[in-house]
Amino acid sequence: MIRLSTAISLFLFILVSCKSTNMEPESPNGRIKFEIRNEKEDLSYAIFLDDELMLLPSSFEFQFRNQPPFSGEMELELISEGEVDETWEPLWGKSDRIQNNYREYVYRLAEAEPVDGESSRYLEWEIRIFNDGVAFRYRFPEESGFDQFKITEELTGFYLDPSH
Repeated sequence: MIRLSTAISLFLFILVSCKSTNMEPESPNGRIKFEIRNEKEDLSYAIFLDDELMLLPSSFEFQFRNQPPFSGEMELELISEGEVDETWEPLWGKSDRIQNNYREYVYRLAEAEPVDGESSRYLEWEIRIFNDGVAFRYRFPEESGFDQFKITEELTGFYLDPSH
């Protein structure tokens, strides 16, 4: 009986101490949600405000000179998340203090299938969600498998709901 209770206690301790990862990024106040969809050989994202769809599912693709495009089915991994809440004073302007408050999520997007038998290429997708908007950017680490490259087309879609 003591072994069973010890095992249960150990299991609960491990369960509680594990860090959960948020695969549905949201703003600090929870009103804006950034939904990532990875289905049917297509990675896309959508944005909701108060559970109302504001940005329809939108995809992205990078085309390169002398390399195959970076698009289609992706492996998605959350590599970091955090929150920033700071105030700073501008040198001029209407406001004496400006609050910078957002949640940041960094995902690693890797090709599901290696290109031309090589290792999979990847990039880092940094998403910042503020209480009044969303921003994101892509980073190509040196070891990402792209080697030297020239982007010929960056096809990030922003499909707005026409009813808004």
